Amino acid sequence: MFINMTNHPVSKWNKDQVDVASLGMEVGCQVIYDFSQVMPQVDPEANTCEVEDVGDELIQKLISQVGKLKGTNILVQGEYTLTFYLVLKLTELGAKCFTATTKREVVENKMPDGSVKKESIFKFVQFRQYPL
Repeated sequence: MFINMTNHPVSKWNKDQVDVASLGMEVGCQVIYDFSQVMPQVDPEANTCEVEDVGDELIQKLISQVGKLKGTNILVQGEYTLTFYLVLKLTELGAKCFTATTKREVVENKMPDGSVKKESIFKFVQFRQYPL
């Protein structure tokens, strides 16, 4: 199973990303599961214990939805300290955790008023496992 634990539902992924998650390379799983909880916004004033509490709550909800996590592959992306905590804890529970890598292409267009409009386009490249 490949669990999507991000704010980007599978329905918005491009074909390459779905193919890699479901068929190929290092990740390859037949089932892609969208975790029903989106990654929450973390209060910038939250302390470390509060971030850990958010992470523990997410993990408990995930376990209640999918059962044991050992042997699952999980795409984990969100606020940095929460992501770090989740990767540590999910790995302890036997999951492999991944991030999606992208190539960013920036286009700058000069507007009629002289201002510059910058547009970033992110193209999926691969899923990379977090180092243990």
